[in-house]
Amino acid sequence: MSPANILRHELIGLHCNILDSEDDSLKGLSGIIVDETRNTLRIDIEGRVKIIPKETVSLNLKLPAGINVMVDGSAFHGRPEERLVRRA
Repeated sequence: MSPANILRHELIGLHCNILDSEDDSLKGLSGIIVDETRNTLRIDIEGRVKIIPKETVSLNLKLPAGINVMVDGSAFHGRPEERLVRRA
């Protein structure tokens, strides 16, 4: 998993920080991604799971190698299995 191919990988288990959002209450939240649907991410934030709409956020993801990657949540629109066949 690298910054170049992040769209082709599973997000579950990655630590993320919400850098920007249309919803001010989401800005600055951080936690572990525990589930992903077509339009949302479910993030465990201190034991509570928040449902975050992908389209409205910018995220900083920490890859297993320790590399931080900033991504626009709308780039992850769709189911994970759909992203595999979509050309990026």
